[in-house]
Amino acid sequence: MQRVIKQQEKDGQHDPWQLLTDVSADFVPAGDTDYILPLSAWQLLAPEFKGFQRIPGVWLEADIELEPLAEVFTAAPLVAVAFPAFVDGSGFSTGSLIREMFSYKGELRAFGSLLSDQLGYLRRCGYDSVVLPDDQDMDIAIQQFNADMVSYQGDVLQPYTPFRRRISAD
Repeated sequence: MQRVIKQQEKDGQHDPWQLLTDVSADFVPAGDTDYILPLSAWQLLAPEFKGFQRIPGVWLEADIELEPLAEVFTAAPLVAVAFPAFVDGSGFSTGSLIREMFSYKGELRAFGSLLSDQLGYLRRCGYDSVVLPDDQDMDIAIQQFNADMVSYQGDVLQPYTPFRRRISAD
């Protein structure tokens, strides 16, 4: 079972989304399940999504070219970004770009190879939820993800630096 942390949750909760890594041509969705499909399957089944309870979420590789996916960001209720290795920071940039360039308002989720101490930075890049790897402590991860971070750089959550906020208040 996935261990999902969502913004401002005190405990990890059961999540209704089921991430599929491979979808065959004869795939038939269960009527009561919400799915996150690989991009290729999502595009193949769009825009009809016959048999789905609602429009499925889509999962992307962290280093994907985003410009051709503008329509996906308009339609998908959830975008999940795969982090292939905890030393690969491309997923941070991808999340930030999805929020800023495409004004994505749906749920943005990180999954894959992540460490608890990266979770606050994921929030700063615009992620709403994280699928926590099994080797990470849930309590520490929840604290890290929901911690109020003070930063001297702007980010998706707080685009203005403390200096900029201070001079604009004068």
